[in-house]
Amino acid sequence: MATGAAVVLAGCSVLSGTSSETKTRTSAPTPSASATVDPASQAAFARPSLVKTLLAAAEKDFETIYTYDYRDISKYKQAGLAVTVSPYSDAYSAIFDGKAADKLVANQYVQVGTATTSGLASLTGTSRAKVIIQGSLQVISASNPDGADKSVTVVLKMRKPNHTWVVSDVVDGATAQGSIPANAALRKAMSAARTCVTLLYGLHRHGFAAEFSKLVSTTTDDLHDSLTAHQDALRQTLVDGKYDLSSRIAGFAVVQGGTEPKFIVAVDEFRNARQHTKLGPYRHVYSVSAAYRDGHWLLTSATPLS
Repeated sequence: MATGAAVVLAGCSVLSGTSSETKTRTSAPTPSASATVDPASQAAFARPSLVKTLLAAAEKDFETIYTYDYRDISKYKQAGLAVTVSPYSDAYSAIFDGKAADKLVANQYVQVGTATTSGLASLTGTSRAKVIIQGSLQVISASNPDGADKSVTVVLKMRKPNHTWVVSDVVDGATAQGSIPANAALRKAMSAARTCVTLLYGLHRHGFAAEFSKLVSTTTDDLHDSLTAHQDALRQTLVDGKYDLSSRIAGFAVVQGGTEPKFIVAVDEFRNARQHTKLGPYRHVYSVSAAYRDGHWLLTSATPLS
């Protein structure tokens, strides 16, 4: 359960970019076809076709390996094995064998996996990659025939041994980052996202005003307004808790490029108290969006995923 600063940061909608006040914004005019588009505002993958194919395959593979029905175990097992390779294929196969399979049947388990967001965390050459998937699982069983939904975040380690991307391993959470093929604009947008999240989780009681001013200078639109509205609450949380913040980026993935690039950012929060006491890490995962304004990439929203 979120406590302390996390309550202010997530519970008060600071990072969701949602304010308790209703605001009316004037949308920027849509440029005409003849208008000159600044290349610096066009964030893009350096290998767009490859990345598009990879992310689509990762989402499809996620849904395949996380979907099964106790009434036809063999069918779903074969489907999963078709999109996996060792070492994960061995662990996956074991789910549908022996006592594990007996448990699925006895409890009448039916599960449907749905991928909602996918982001590229790293790409090595043209045949190895890591993809962060945010998804949901609908689970039905004899004890819960109405079903229940569960949110999940996993890292899929992907390989392309032939012409198709398949899963070589699955790791719970969003700890993954590495080389991402990106043009100059996307690299700058990625840097802006990292900087903003790091500043947010690096606030101190002493020097708070200057640090907060630097933080909000990396944001715009609703996120800027929401942070500003909760400035006093953020500071009071640190004062009441008697700690300062520090952090590390544990996972980073690009969901899309364009004029409004989106990212998945996993950050570990630490709370530094008296006598060198350091509490944490407290993991937070966000869906982050950016926009190019007046020559700079700024964050417009950061919605908690977990």
